[in-house]
Amino acid sequence: PVETKSTTLLLPFPHIFSDLRVRYGIKLSLAALLSLYFALVIRLEHPNWAVLTALVMMNSHYVGSTALKAMLRCVGTIGGALLGVWVVGTYASSPVLFLLLIFTVLGIAVYKFGQYPGSQAPYAYYLVGLTTLSVATYGIQDPSDVWKIGLNRTLEILVGSFSSLMV
Repeated sequence: PVETKSTTLLLPFPHIFSDLRVRYGIKLSLAALLSLYFALVIRLEHPNWAVLTALVMMNSHYVGSTALKAMLRCVGTIGGALLGVWVVGTYASSPVLFLLLIFTVLGIAVYKFGQYPGSQAPYAYYLVGLTTLSVATYGIQDPSDVWKIGLNRTLEILVGSFSSLMV
C-alpha cells in the first residue's frame, strides 16, 4: 500500500484519532482555550467562569444536546442575573427580606431542578438559582456595583456557551 504523508507523520500512533476519548479530549481542550481567549480579549473580570462553562457544556457528546444545554444555560443565567441585580438593588438595606427572597429563589430552583430526569427545562431553573446566588453574594458587598457583577457573570457564561457551541 502507498503511504501518504499524514500516515508517515503518525506512524507510531496510526489509529490515535479513532479513539473517542482522544477526540473528546481535543474538543474539550479546544473549547476551553477558545473561551479563555475570548474572555481575555473582551477583558472579562473572571475568565475562569467562561472556561468552567465550556468544560461543563462539553460534557454532552452530541451537538443537539450541547445546543439545548447552551440555550437553557444562557436563559437561566440571564434570568438569574436579573433577579440577583433586582434583589441586591432593592433589598440590600433590609437583610431579612434579602435573605427571604434568596431563600425563595433557591428553593424554587432546587425544587424545579429535582424534576430534571423528566425533561431538560429544569436545568435553566438550576442556573437561575446559581446565578442569583453568585450575583447576590458578590454584589452585597457594594450594591452600587451589582449591575457590573451581573453583566460580567452573564457575559462570562455566554462566552463559554458560545465557545463550546463553536467547537
